[in-house]
Amino acid sequence: MPRWRKSFARAKLDFVQINYSIMEREAEEKILPLAQDRGVAVIVNRPFSAGDLFHRVRGKAVARFRSGINCTSWAQFLLKWIVAHPAVTCAIPATNNVQHLEDNMRGGVGRIPDAKLRQRMIEALGKIVGRLSTGDRIFLVPATRALGSLLCHVERKSRHLILFLC
Repeated sequence: MPRWRKSFARAKLDFVQINYSIMEREAEEKILPLAQDRGVAVIVNRPFSAGDLFHRVRGKAVARFRSGINCTSWAQFLLKWIVAHPAVTCAIPATNNVQHLEDNMRGGVGRIPDAKLRQRMIEALGKIVGRLSTGDRIFLVPATRALGSLLCHVERKSRHLILFLC
């Protein structure tokens, strides 16, 4: 049994922080269902796969999904896909660019895709970028801090702006 799973089973957790993106979906197999079953909040970091997704979609139009989920950029597309998962509490896309921050914030506005549309988004992006799966990492945080104070705000960390999308 993986070490994270033992910790998950033993400890009462407020939240877990995981790598999860349309490109890194391994968490869907065990971590997200377990978190949902245990009522553990999920904070998603690296929603853009450390920027790799942007390099792979550069110059490609996101227009096909614009009207369906009210997004005008790939950042909004990718964030909407993440926060639409029922186990996900929030995503934390870090940036040091205010324009990127504002664009990311627009990802939390408008229609959020349902399961069927999320699958279509995976298929459409897969046709553009190829394989959409790499690895995952999980951070376990014991139930010692209230999660509510961490959500739905912008926080300054060193040179990075972190946006919490709920």
